[in-house]
Amino acid sequence: MNKLIIFTVLFLFPQVYAQSCTEIVMEIRNIDSGAFTDYPLLNDVKQDILEFSESAKKFIIDFDEAHVLANSDLSEDHLKAVELTKTLKSEADSLAAFKGTFGVEGDDLISSAQQVVNDFLILQADTYVREADSTKVTVRKIQFYKVAALAYKSAGNGLEYSNNNVKAGTLEGKYTGDMKKANDLYSRANEEYSKAGDLLESRGMFSKVSAYVLGRSALINFEEAEVYYTYHHETEKITKIENMMEEIKITKQALMEDLAIYFGSIAIFLVVLSVFMLHKINIWRRDSYDHLLGNELIQVSKSEI
Repeated sequence: MNKLIIFTVLFLFPQVYAQSCTEIVMEIRNIDSGAFTDYPLLNDVKQDILEFSESAKKFIIDFDEAHVLANSDLSEDHLKAVELTKTLKSEADSLAAFKGTFGVEGDDLISSAQQVVNDFLILQADTYVREADSTKVTVRKIQFYKVAALAYKSAGNGLEYSNNNVKAGTLEGKYTGDMKKANDLYSRANEEYSKAGDLLESRGMFSKVSAYVLGRSALINFEEAEVYYTYHHETEKITKIENMMEEIKITKQALMEDLAIYFGSIAIFLVVLSVFMLHKINIWRRDSYDHLLGNELIQVSKSEI
């Protein structure tokens, strides 16, 4: 059959060696011969060649796209590459429908298409596992373990699929729990800082004291939230928290200075008042002592008389 096809094409198109594959396919598609009526199998040959060519062409184009995505510097593209291999695997399997139609060479092409997809999946899966192990960003670790598991599953490697799926699930469980704690702390801190800002507008000294206490509590909660975000390398959230903490520290320092002046003034007043009162008490004691001493002298004088 293979020789018949090649002979037919070369016979009908003596310049075929100089033409592109696309031109060959187009010309085969446009062939119109009475032989198709007398020999229906010839028409089957034509249709099989066209379908096989189009399927093979799509497979190669899609594989090239997956290859480009896999070699991209963007990790997101790597994930897309594995998703695309689902289509490639389906296309390679669809080529199997022509198995036996084009002889040994056609069967080899089908087997090669299926094998190259499998090799690509394994290579990419191994790459994603390495990237998952090397990155410090938990979200990316989870993504890479998940896509590696998907690639291993598509390649038929059940053991590695289970292994990476478990890693992704365990890590995702911890990440979800830690992010809930961190987000709760962040919300609480943000609410406290907002209340502190409202109290500062009243300008009352007791309001400033309450604002200081709330600001201090907000700072502690932000710091605790930052521990979780830092552990999972949530860069954007860490930056946001650090900016908030810097604002709180500046406000807290200003409040501390105001409160120091206020309570310092009260302390000075109390010291002055205390000194004044002690002075008055001492004067009163001296006067009392002199008065008592005078009474004693009078009593002594009367006794001598």
